[in-house]
Amino acid sequence: MTGPAPAAAVEPGPVRPALPPPPDAQSVPVEQAVADAVLACPAVVRLSGGVVGEIASYLPGKRLLGVRLADGEATVHVVARYGPTVAEIAQQVRQAVRGVTGPLPVTVGVDDLELVTPENTTPQD
Repeated sequence: MTGPAPAAAVEPGPVRPALPPPPDAQSVPVEQAVADAVLACPAVVRLSGGVVGEIASYLPGKRLLGVRLADGEATVHVVARYGPTVAEIAQQVRQAVRGVTGPLPVTVGVDDLELVTPENTTPQD
């Protein structure tokens, strides 16, 4: 009589870092902290939800456009100031996101550029 067949070894896939949990229930959600950090970037005018608003996070009582944290990675879409290259904008945004989340993969979408002149120092909506 033979015993049960040996179980096949399963090769684990790549492990992505988990999103850091908020320190306590009263803290700002990680998605909001990411949005605040990105909006502090000099090249960023505002967050953008993507083509049809698909880049978003649902927080208690609101929908936050422009930031999505899922599956161990971050996706951020912005409207940027005209001037810096897209690579420079993406670098600023990635550094801001990683300052909040740690070493996550970050995808940056620059959905539009906005011209800010001395006469028009307030970005247009």
